Amino acid sequence: MGFFAALFDLDFKTYIALRFIKIIYVIALVFIGLGSVGVFFVSIGNGDVLTAIFALVFFLFYLIIVRVWLEVIAVLFRIGENTTAIRETLDKGTPRP
Repeated sequence: MGFFAALFDLDFKTYIALRFIKIIYVIALVFIGLGSVGVFFVSIGNGDVLTAIFALVFFLFYLIIVRVWLEVIAVLFRIGENTTAIRETLDKGTPRP
């Protein structure tokens, strides 16, 4: 099914979220990176070395949090896809009472 057909699928049988996870991760990486670099250089300019070090630590921390949440979302959608496939396979092979 094409992207626009999936977008207007009113029965929600096709998931489009998995197609956007890479894009969302790259956008988050860019914003977290820009924020951390900005805080790092402003801190260095003000002579606050401790805040500059924390900017680097928080960059890794927030990047890990975003990555884990996106993986949770991907897993939930894949569980849904696999459950649908199992259900369709069982419906084909087992007569219903």
